[in-house]
Amino acid sequence: MTFRRPAAPLLLTALWLVIVAFGFALAVRGATEPPVWDALSYVQKAYAFWESLAAHKLVNPFNLPMTVRPPGTILMAYPFGWSADFRWFYFRSCVIPLVLFLSAVGIAATARPLSARGAWVAGALALVLGGMPTLYQFQRNDVVSSTVYWGLVDNFLAGVCALAAAALIRSVTQRSWLWALAAAAFGAFTLWVKPAGLLLMALVGAVWVIATLHNLGWKLTAARNDVALRRYLSVSLGGAIVLFAGTAYIAFRSEYFSAENILFGQRVIAFMQNEYNAPFDGAILFDLVRMSMGFVMPATILLGLVTALRSPNERGFGLSVLACLVGGIWFWIFKTEASQIRYFLPFAVMAYVLLVPALVRWAEGLPRKAFIGILGLAVLPTAIVTVFLLVQHIPDGVQRLAGVNLHISDFRAETEQANALLRDLKRNGRDTAIAYLTNTTPALRNIQAVWDYATVTRGDLPHVAALVPMDWLRSTTLHAEDMLHSDFLVAEAIPDLAKREQILAQHDVSDFADLSQLFNAWLPTLDESNGVRLVSETRVRLMQVVDPLRFEAALTKFEGAYDLPTAYRLANRQRWWSPEELAAREPANWLDAVYHATGVEAAQQLVRAAEVTQDVGGMQASFWIESQPGDSGPWFLFAHLIDDKGTIIANNQIKLLSAVSPVEGKSIRLYTLAYSSRPTGAVKIAFGFFRPAGKDLAFLTADSGTRDWENRRLILPLPPSQ
Repeated sequence: MTFRRPAAPLLLTALWLVIVAFGFALAVRGATEPPVWDALSYVQKAYAFWESLAAHKLVNPFNLPMTVRPPGTILMAYPFGWSADFRWFYFRSCVIPLVLFLSAVGIAATARPLSARGAWVAGALALVLGGMPTLYQFQRNDVVSSTVYWGLVDNFLAGVCALAAAALIRSVTQRSWLWALAAAAFGAFTLWVKPAGLLLMALVGAVWVIATLHNLGWKLTAARNDVALRRYLSVSLGGAIVLFAGTAYIAFRSEYFSAENILFGQRVIAFMQNEYNAPFDGAILFDLVRMSMGFVMPATILLGLVTALRSPNERGFGLSVLACLVGGIWFWIFKTEASQIRYFLPFAVMAYVLLVPALVRWAEGLPRKAFIGILGLAVLPTAIVTVFLLVQHIPDGVQRLAGVNLHISDFRAETEQANALLRDLKRNGRDTAIAYLTNTTPALRNIQAVWDYATVTRGDLPHVAALVPMDWLRSTTLHAEDMLHSDFLVAEAIPDLAKREQILAQHDVSDFADLSQLFNAWLPTLDESNGVRLVSETRVRLMQVVDPLRFEAALTKFEGAYDLPTAYRLANRQRWWSPEELAAREPANWLDAVYHATGVEAAQQLVRAAEVTQDVGGMQASFWIESQPGDSGPWFLFAHLIDDKGTIIANNQIKLLSAVSPVEGKSIRLYTLAYSSRPTGAVKIAFGFFRPAGKDLAFLTADSGTRDWENRRLILPLPPSQ
């Protein structure tokens, strides 16, 4: 084997990239599950951006929906315009990070003149980074675990960080202010991809300072008599400050970093830490590394770090790598959630790229046989995963061993099942519906993906709002009130009757997993006599609620027959109250306000009491309402969070259910409205009742209390902010 042709490794790396891109194209061609959850939010951002351009509207892209997602994600999601075909979005989410990784290694390796051997080392280092398992994880499924799924931007963010690190190497090594500005631009751009960019931006600046000071022998006096050095330092530092400060200013002056979004982000992090803070040990860490970076990449970092710290010329980058790793571990373990190793990936990739020059120098000095053997072992996992990608149909056990997930269309039947409901609703003239899912398992997630994607991208189809046990606002459990307001119930099918009976026989239910299975086993026992009918069944059982009153009676009986988890009992407050029970509770606001119709229609809602509570960022408004039996409906309770002038800042509403209680002697029903955060300026809550009346809305009017809107809204003060 000859190492005298430095162009050969470049050509081979480029050829490998083409082969892998072809493999990704084959994979996405068979994808059937639309983007969902985080991936869908990036689709929404791109959709809003291109729609605003098509309408010739100049809008701050940070303020476009979804405001919690910055506009930099558009460059990965839909850089050339909007398309309803999500498969190319998946393709870009796989290929673009790969291109960025390979480019970064090439830029870093050529910061100094590269020998023929060095070119082979650079090619191998690029392939090691391009072979990380996190790049080869597609559809979530029941048999192969993964740390990410296609459509996420974590790999893209890591690719941008890789370019920042490579530009830093060029800047420090060549004393180039142009490369310093490029590094600052890449660092600033990370804030346009994820809020973690604030930390990454600071880290890019810190790495430049550490590496530059080491390059100067930790003495700035050398710049006194060196005009070129002074120019390099002043332009680099000044330009970085302008780029960082400007980017942060734009972000913080937009809705992206609004008080509401910051509070929501804090709530999500707290939710993750409380709900998913599983014991973290060596075995879990082993699995997380296996499914994200693999083992060659961390081993290479360790080797490069030792090499860099021992080399006077590379020690500055070695110290910078320590800063990257310490900062990344702190952010991953202590500021987010330990199971989400994807949050550590950008820091690890930066560290890897910063060590490329040291690794090239080290490998160039190896004996020929050792050189060939080490490079061969380093790229072997990448070669294996490349073959897997092209073959596609790899046994699940082998995929787990390699840390990859190449499943692409496990739930075709469920996709068709979800689409069939949309067609049926449209055929029956229904514009909207609510469906409650008993879990977020892969099969149920696929159902939700179809409905949510249609809601965002298909205005010609009915909108099905999919409610799930996890909504970032409340503890993860089943919520009975959501079920009772739903038109459809969606559960995982359990075809084995004996298994269903075994689950139903266990009356002591300890956690959410058991609770979800219990509902999956119980729902098939219901029929139209219980207010429910079967619509369709695959691995998912889809049922329609045809009589809410009968279904609530069945649910109430079911709840009383089992010792359900504490989380369920706390989340599902008492629905029906007697006057004596309500009086004993002593709610914050006794009202006894009567809302009635002003026309000929006999309608009346007696609001017995109301109460607003809040925790970190979130708010919950509770109303105890006694409805007049026999009212024609549907009536909706609305509640506006308003400022001192009565301007609506936030809004929520809920459909009123049957006035007939399944519990004798209890005629007062509790309704609860949740708000993800307390908006800035909200000091009061104004509520009332409405119903659709053709193209207009009919309102009830209140007979007492502080009111506005011609007595349609009753106003209460909010409790002090916490």
